Amino acid sequence: MPQAAEAPRILQAAVARIPNPPSAAAPAGAGDESNVVIRTVGEPRTFPFLPLGPGEPPAFPHFDCFIAPESHTFAFKGLIDCNWLQSLEVGIDPVHTSFLHRFFNDEDPSQGYGKMFRDTSRDSDMPMTQIMREFTRPRIEVEPTEFGFRLVTLRQISEASAHVRVTNLMFPNAFIIPMSREMTISQWHVPIDDEKHYWYAIFTSFGEPVDHRQMREQRLQLYELPDYRPRIGRQNNYGYDIAEQKTRTFTGMGFDINVHDLGSTTVKSPFAVLVGTT
Repeated sequence: MPQAAEAPRILQAAVARIPNPPSAAAPAGAGDESNVVIRTVGEPRTFPFLPLGPGEPPAFPHFDCFIAPESHTFAFKGLIDCNWLQSLEVGIDPVHTSFLHRFFNDEDPSQGYGKMFRDTSRDSDMPMTQIMREFTRPRIEVEPTEFGFRLVTLRQISEASAHVRVTNLMFPNAFIIPMSREMTISQWHVPIDDEKHYWYAIFTSFGEPVDHRQMREQRLQLYELPDYRPRIGRQNNYGYDIAEQKTRTFTGMGFDINVHDLGSTTVKSPFAVLVGTT
């Protein structure tokens, strides 16, 4: 397996082979290189997908985020100053949520639209923030799959009930996780170089249409255009507030869990993560 540093070079090489890339509407094989196809998910899911390597491009996966109507999806991205593998590991880890994202008090779940861990779980009136806070030692089952692996995380609430969370990792750099009772997040971590990357996420609703305006406004509170760089980070100590840490949150870094994750992955000087075999 190539080292992490090689991934962006491979991508750049593939892009460089297309002097006149085909448009989203172009047929498969259009352009100067017949074995390179760009598939763009339509508005508001405007991420291009570019298969790498020779031969016939593989079939496009039938993920929920790709086949759901546009009214029920929302796409966004963000820049992170760390290696892509660090963020991928955070995204699939089911235990750090009980500590890094611990809130000492629970918000009204009805006011938590578009926010992680603010909803109640299905068939329960217990807020997710309470479940994460009170049940810190879940049982984790790992199931290898053809696409990567599946994590099943069980938090035993009582003798009669357990909270179940399912995470799917699509090798090498994508995962699907639940955000609420009716919405999931499909997210890719795409390297720029060894020390920074973009995350690309598609939020998919299995219930009501997505409120695109609210979702965008929420995320633009943290991410600044045009580079989608976080407004809060190492440059301002992640908004750390010692009084908040004593009384309201575990980190003292506010109530956006993305800031907590930024703090855990970018607080140290940048370094490269090498991926390979022994």
